[in-house]
Amino acid sequence: MKIEDMRLHLKLNENPTSGNYYVDEIINQLGDKIALDFSDITSTNYNEISFHQFREESLSYAAGLQSIGVKENTRVLLLLPVSPELFFLIYATFHLGAIPVFIDTTMDRNKILAGIIDSKAKYLFSVDSLLKFKLMLPQLWFLKTYSVDKARFSTPLLHKLKLNALNIESRAQRDKTETALISFSSGSTGRPKGVNRTIDLLLR
Repeated sequence: MKIEDMRLHLKLNENPTSGNYYVDEIINQLGDKIALDFSDITSTNYNEISFHQFREESLSYAAGLQSIGVKENTRVLLLLPVSPELFFLIYATFHLGAIPVFIDTTMDRNKILAGIIDSKAKYLFSVDSLLKFKLMLPQLWFLKTYSVDKARFSTPLLHKLKLNALNIESRAQRDKTETALISFSSGSTGRPKGVNRTIDLLLR
């Protein structure tokens, strides 16, 4: 379903105030129905995830992110494969008013590292295949890192961040013209290009 069709279906005509603006309405309406199905992915502990469970898991991550200093306009790098944790973190960052940053990992190594520097992110959530090189990559030294699959020195496991969702504050309210997310992809020449996508643009 297209975003515009979704908005008409939900009879939402107000200005969006979060990247989760429509998601929250859908969760309220569909509740216990299945939102995500990862039963074909052997590397995850999740199979089917209901809309209510999705929000509960996401908010537990949001509470954990908040506890380590993630707040409105904080840039958070999400270099993760498609997985439940990726979707949980996207929802969690939007809930806090933080800005998730994505980098095209099909670029060569130097461009990915340049994108990490240019992102001006403070946190990096990724997989061990990247994070195991943290001590050898100066671009990662000043980032707080969390791994989805294996803990190492200075890089704890992502799921350790989860806290009781009751600890989380209400959803951050932001103007529709503010940045919702940033994506870096390969430019024709030189460094990768970062594109800012506003909340309004994201939800159109």
